[in-house]
Amino acid sequence: MRNVAVDDVIDITRRDGRHFRYRADSSAVVHFDASAIDPATERFELVLITCWPFDAVMAGPERYILHAVLIDPDC
Repeated sequence: MRNVAVDDVIDITRRDGRHFRYRADSSAVVHFDASAIDPATERFELVLITCWPFDAVMAGPERYILHAVLIDPDC
């Protein structure tokens, strides 16, 4: 995730073989309990979360969040 930038395209293939294409639209560093994932959203979204900083040796209180929106299902 370190090398993914806003506007990059992310291709996902599910276990059932379906393909999805997302466009990264934002990233943020947040406190571990502030993911801002909205379970009530009506859009198809991809949210990837990992520890911050990327090269941390131990888990800390911050997380890096990369958000993307669906642009092409079954691409």
